[in-house]
Amino acid sequence: MMKKRKIGLVSLPLACLLFATGCDFLSGLGSHEGGAGNAEPDVTIWSAYATEKIMRDKSYDMSGGSDLNYDMAKNEVEGAQFIITPNNDYKVNSFTVEVSDLKSGSNVIKKDAISVYLEKYVRIDKQINNNKAYGIGYTPDPLLPFDIAEEYGENKVEGANQGVYITVQTDKDTPAGLYTGTCTVNIDGKKTYEVAMNVNVWDFAISDEVHTRSLFDIWIANGYMMNYELDASVEMFDKYSAALNEYRLSATSLFIEDSGSLEQTITDFVEKAVEATKNPKVSAFKFPLQYFEGYTEEFTANRTKLFKACAKASTPENCIFDKMVAYFGALIDEPNVDTSRKPLVNPLINSLNESEERAIAELEEEGFFDTLDPEYATYLKEKIRTIPNILTAPYDPDYIDGELTYCPIFEELKTEEARQIHADQREKNGELWWYGCVGPCYPYPTYHLDDHLLGARVLNWMAYDYGIDGNLYWCVNEVDTHKTSLWDVCNYEFMNGDGYLFYPGINYGVDGPIGSMRLQTIRDGNEDYEYLYELGRLAEGLSEYYGEEISASEMLQPIFTNMFTNVKYNTNNANFYSLRKEIAGLMASCSGEEKFVSKGIDYAGDKATVHFNVADGYEVTVNGQTVKGDVCGQGKTYSYTITMDKASNDFAITLTKDDVVKSYTVNAGGKTVVVSAFDKESDVAAVKGNGDNITVEQVSANEWSGNESAAKIEITSTFDPSDPLATLAYRPEFSIKVSDIALDLNNKVSDIALDLNNLAAVKVRLYNDTGRQIHVSFLMRTSKGLENELLSTTLDIGWNTLVMDGIDKLNWSELLSVSRIIFRFDNTENGDNQVAMPVQKLYLSEIIASYAK
Repeated sequence: MMKKRKIGLVSLPLACLLFATGCDFLSGLGSHEGGAGNAEPDVTIWSAYATEKIMRDKSYDMSGGSDLNYDMAKNEVEGAQFIITPNNDYKVNSFTVEVSDLKSGSNVIKKDAISVYLEKYVRIDKQINNNKAYGIGYTPDPLLPFDIAEEYGENKVEGANQGVYITVQTDKDTPAGLYTGTCTVNIDGKKTYEVAMNVNVWDFAISDEVHTRSLFDIWIANGYMMNYELDASVEMFDKYSAALNEYRLSATSLFIEDSGSLEQTITDFVEKAVEATKNPKVSAFKFPLQYFEGYTEEFTANRTKLFKACAKASTPENCIFDKMVAYFGALIDEPNVDTSRKPLVNPLINSLNESEERAIAELEEEGFFDTLDPEYATYLKEKIRTIPNILTAPYDPDYIDGELTYCPIFEELKTEEARQIHADQREKNGELWWYGCVGPCYPYPTYHLDDHLLGARVLNWMAYDYGIDGNLYWCVNEVDTHKTSLWDVCNYEFMNGDGYLFYPGINYGVDGPIGSMRLQTIRDGNEDYEYLYELGRLAEGLSEYYGEEISASEMLQPIFTNMFTNVKYNTNNANFYSLRKEIAGLMASCSGEEKFVSKGIDYAGDKATVHFNVADGYEVTVNGQTVKGDVCGQGKTYSYTITMDKASNDFAITLTKDDVVKSYTVNAGGKTVVVSAFDKESDVAAVKGNGDNITVEQVSANEWSGNESAAKIEITSTFDPSDPLATLAYRPEFSIKVSDIALDLNNKVSDIALDLNNLAAVKVRLYNDTGRQIHVSFLMRTSKGLENELLSTTLDIGWNTLVMDGIDKLNWSELLSVSRIIFRFDNTENGDNQVAMPVQKLYLSEIIASYAK
């Protein structure tokens, strides 16, 4: 973790120190001549997380550390940043940065593997994203190689802060260990500061192959590349494409010059496709559209020829169809938004399927498959038949079932119900993608300039958890004004920074693109995904060892829950880096001799039970108590239960064998309290319906089949065919009155008392006695009537446990004024306003509150 420690003196206005994140620095700071003559340099150098944007003209708390700290795998690139902040109106006219080799005993990471960048700033004049943490002003994004910054005389400080971004790259064979070195900063040739560099290399490598797919489009048509680089050649396009590969991203297209010939286009495409398929950093590419995008007989026949040529150029080691996708772009882009495109979708699906089947049939007729290994021939046919057909839209039942690779916007997967619907389609067609552009906005991840970087990095953690195979981005070089404006001011009309991630190199004499902090963050997220992918591979081996399914997803759930919920992410940078270390720890434990696997935690009331496996031959203790395991395959399985009565509740697990001790800590979360078991009339009295058609009564354990005290709730539909509008407007609900426990210290009120200031999750146990599945939404309502939906799901028949977690990540300013928690149901069948719902009968048995640790 990067801690901030100052080196140098600090003298900031008291008001800025008290309001560190929101106060403009003194205007005119850069206009003073403090650096002239014999004035002694007076600056503070301090570090910040690589996922933080330090604005140029804002003041910050600089009381932490200056060290640059890196935790990384082998074969990875990881970044860190330090900030130069002048004090007492001192003006930095120039500064230099030199890095040393990094050493761990006799092992060395050469300084050639370290890259230094000057953070340049883009002025934002209008706040568009709704993230209040970033307003107007100068935000860092372009990363100019420092030697070029020196060449152009830009190695100076022009505002309150100047960031320097430094990456370290490890190889597959870099030995694990802690490497140390120094970064030397000289101010105006007068004073030298040393920043420590500490690089902790973990004992595992990530693969060269990219396992999360992407299509990031490079626009060359309509003058975009010309406006960017004054060069619209294939060569310039390929430089941008290669640069994307270095960020573990793939260009949408393999750019082919228009020869005017279908045959030549196929030849040129196949040649490029063969090379792209060989490249482990290319995960996907679409086939070209000039002759292939429509659904007439001519387009169908042309695609057949293309697929046949690709099949003949493929080999078992390099199958083009492993990476080829169909993406028809503007022809059917966002048909749920532009509904005029919707009628084109099914004809295109049928046409694509027809092209695939024709290609296979003609190749069979020609005897092509007979020349192949039978197993590969079968594989190749299947790959041709299942070319992903990406559609930028959420699931729609009007489209042919199971034939589309849906690609909804990030936000559209915010509910468990939506994710399940799309997971079902993924099961049928093989892949699920998603995308972001103008929308969504914070608190969902974005690539916008006026937003947190952390969302872009965590996006692939979400992708792994939600089963997302690919990420689509519409353009990396969009520009609607002259290219120079990109370096100075963001004036895009939709979203700041949307549509461009690179900056044109021509401004600095660079033959190709110049990267950005956003791209560095996206690459970091792609590399994080490789951690998760490798953990999944390790879990497969452990499943064989223990003779039971070991799920990487289950191991990761406590980490994921602490980082994001329903596509909304925790913005605490320290939390992120701590959780990333936990992931590395999981990989170490799973690959070690002890084969330690935490299989998850079961919660019941205020109790938590951890389950874990250990290789045979170890003495095991939990929280100092010796525990005995049961045989599980070649190892043993263990369980241990604690009461969740502390602010932070841990399982401290020690494994001892031959005097060697290994320790693991599994955190179960914060304090957990059963706030109501509905065994008191006062608790049941806090439950209210929003109409006369809803009844609430208390029942004891012996009064119904569930055998627990509960609040019995019956909801009768108010469906009235003579007044459909009123029926449509009404959503039956029952709610529970809530009070802040801080205001209820003497337990004098009958409300359900919660510590709203520290609430992390609410868990509800209820029984659905309706005789069918029913839909429910869980919301919180403030005293001002504002609502926030935390869950939308389907209740199965019988017992259900609803978990509304991530409440502490909402950054919801109204949380402390929450007055009710709400359960909202449908009034008519399937929400279609045509048929009344049958009586919905539920038993509310228990509400449990969990608090942030």
